Amino acid sequence: HEMYLRLSHAGTMYHIKSSERDPQALAEYSRAITIAKDLDDHMSILRASGGITAIHTMNADYIEAIKVARQFDDLCGAKLPNAVSRMLSHNLHYIGDFDGAMRHANIALEMAKAGVRGTLNNGASYDQRLSALSTVVKTLWVQGKLREAMDRLDSVLAEAVNLDHAISTCLYLAVSACPTAFGMREV
Repeated sequence: HEMYLRLSHAGTMYHIKSSERDPQALAEYSRAITIAKDLDDHMSILRASGGITAIHTMNADYIEAIKVARQFDDLCGAKLPNAVSRMLSHNLHYIGDFDGAMRHANIALEMAKAGVRGTLNNGASYDQRLSALSTVVKTLWVQGKLREAMDRLDSVLAEAVNLDHAISTCLYLAVSACPTAFGMREV
């Protein structure tokens, strides 16, 4: 029960203070990981690790986010193969590893085909498919594939609106759709 309470509290703190590197949220996620390890609860380790990487990503500490993702993969990769891709795709994009970002975004999209769309399956509570598609759209733009980026931008926006999950839609607009549209001078 303590682990679930800590995950919930950390998630709440993340959504309230995501623009800060909130030490309380990081501590709650870290404590949840310790408890989850003792319980051999790999999904909770994933949620907590996802929350920690989201905090680091929001604060432009991409290398630290990648480090946390790789620690998760070392710990749980055999039990949850490719789950690390969800955490790596955005961060690899931000450090300029566009091929790696696309590779991991596509792995995350493959995982989302199996019905893993739930917004509560990670520490930040956003849709996994939209998160991966956000990376795809902005990476296509940076790689100069403008028509493909614009086509994807529109179709993903329609998917986000249809999903009707405000946090996921805001994430897509903030990290992908708006920067891509502005970058292509489509706004």
